[in-house]
Amino acid sequence: MNHIVPKAAATLLLLATTITASPVIHPSIAWKYGWKDGTNANTIGFAKNNDATPSTYSYPGNGYTPSNICTAYGITKIPANLRGAGQTITLIEAYGSPTIQSDLAYFCDTFGLPKTKLQVIYTEGHPPTKFKNDWRSEIALDAEWAHVIAPGATIQVVTSGVGDCFAALEYAEANLNPTIISMSWGSPEWSQEKSFDDDFTNSQIAYFAATGDTRGERDYPAISPNVTAVGGTSLTMQSNSVSGESAWASGGGGVSKYEAVPYYQMAANLGAFREIPDVSAVADPYTGVAVYLTDNTGQGGWMTVGGTSLATPIWAALQACRDSGNQPLPMTQLLYITQRYIGGSWPLQDVTTGRNAYSAVMGYDMATGLGVPRLASQVVSLTGTSQAPPQKATVSLSRLNVIEKTGQGVLASTSPKNIPLSITYNGSPTIPTTIGKYTVGATVISPDYTGGTTNTFTVMQDPYIHDTLNGKPVNIKRALYPSWLETTLVSLKTKAAEQSQLLGTYESNKAAIVAHKQSLSNSLTTVSSQRLSAIETPTAAARTELVDGVTTIVPSASFISWATKEIATLNAKIVALNKSAAQADASIASEGLALANTNAEIVAKTKTLNSLPQ
Repeated sequence: MNHIVPKAAATLLLLATTITASPVIHPSIAWKYGWKDGTNANTIGFAKNNDATPSTYSYPGNGYTPSNICTAYGITKIPANLRGAGQTITLIEAYGSPTIQSDLAYFCDTFGLPKTKLQVIYTEGHPPTKFKNDWRSEIALDAEWAHVIAPGATIQVVTSGVGDCFAALEYAEANLNPTIISMSWGSPEWSQEKSFDDDFTNSQIAYFAATGDTRGERDYPAISPNVTAVGGTSLTMQSNSVSGESAWASGGGGVSKYEAVPYYQMAANLGAFREIPDVSAVADPYTGVAVYLTDNTGQGGWMTVGGTSLATPIWAALQACRDSGNQPLPMTQLLYITQRYIGGSWPLQDVTTGRNAYSAVMGYDMATGLGVPRLASQVVSLTGTSQAPPQKATVSLSRLNVIEKTGQGVLASTSPKNIPLSITYNGSPTIPTTIGKYTVGATVISPDYTGGTTNTFTVMQDPYIHDTLNGKPVNIKRALYPSWLETTLVSLKTKAAEQSQLLGTYESNKAAIVAHKQSLSNSLTTVSSQRLSAIETPTAAARTELVDGVTTIVPSASFISWATKEIATLNAKIVALNKSAAQADASIASEGLALANTNAEIVAKTKTLNSLPQ
């Protein structure tokens, strides 16, 4: 949607945007701390973490210079008349910088760049009363390095003094007729983001946004399908030539939760949802660039800066170079199309080393996208058109009524057959499982076809109650459920009484076994003692013995032999009783557990019955 509002309505537009549920925006800038920063020296900080900006220096320091970056990406080979001449790059910013014009002039003087006058616009009509150092750094980075790549372009700095970047974006679209918009800021994806996608549908504008400085994070608006998502790399150079470039470990990237894959990305992305980044450039603060700025204390100086905030204006400025050569098709889409229709031959360097949350591999990846503009002169002069106009496909939906909690969605078919679709329910790809009516939409996501349909998807109440009885699932019609519970409780209570009685029997048996074993143990002790006594002190008298309830008269001559056999017999009986006791224990444990389960089921079903409407 192209937002066209009169200038007088800018304040109302800002208010309306602020009231809308918006994300928390942070600039995608990072910096390297130097020796003046004490213990932080040679570490990096991030604006998204509210880290303090680093100390500044009176000299550019170790950051790459314009000459380094222009050499690294082949920008020096772009003809001078195509370096942004006649084009305007619109930077969308927040809070502002009162010294941005003088900072840019000092930057240009230092590196011998042509000076330019910025167009600085505050959407509220005046600068804010308070400026923020992180956004001053961001604005300096964006303006200085967009000017490095496209020194012939006019640069507009459109700023919301209250920090509402979306309001600044809509103001620019409504009032300034921009053709290239650079956004070095973002927010992690959120569920309502698609309601903001209308801000990026003007076909006369090329939108660029930073993927962010959190490894594997998916930032909006970079994830929006009509925005070129710019990721980050670590760039190493020796003697002003590239010695290596790899994925930056902190670069954003990944698969959207909400945005369908755009048609131009389908050749590289076989999934149903948008993947980022599309392209990349240097972003690692350890291999960052020199930026000059004046901070809130009035101190001017140099910092070494990176973040996908650096990569984004580089690519936006390359689009300005492209537009200078009258190649209006957004080059990112053309790069995807070229990859598809010309067998992968395109003027980017594929980055195949390093990783953020994803590894950089041959071809497209979610670490660096399609790659970096090593041959920038060919990137900006790349010609071609989109594929043939897509054909109309018919989309049909069935199974529009499902039972709650089943997780079943609609069934979709297409004519011609097997065309990929994006299916959403009230705008979300998640299939609803709770009772209600939902708007289901099915949209063709093939580059060769268009089409889609919507309908009402109903999740109905399950006509059955799903319960268990004795550990097994049972299904009962809702109307019969109360009476089923009452009958079941009577049955369960009877069962519990029987289990309790059987448990008592097992426990009595165990007690009898224990008593019998004790009797045998006593007899064993007595017989063993008497046998020992008979061996030590023989006697002529016969012995009368009571063993295991049996009285036996044993002649003295055979007593030792009898006692030996009796001891063996008693030991065997005790072993047998030990086994019986163990079996009794197992039966008691089993029946006790069964009784406990039955009682628990009684408690649960009683609670359920009492909770039912009377």
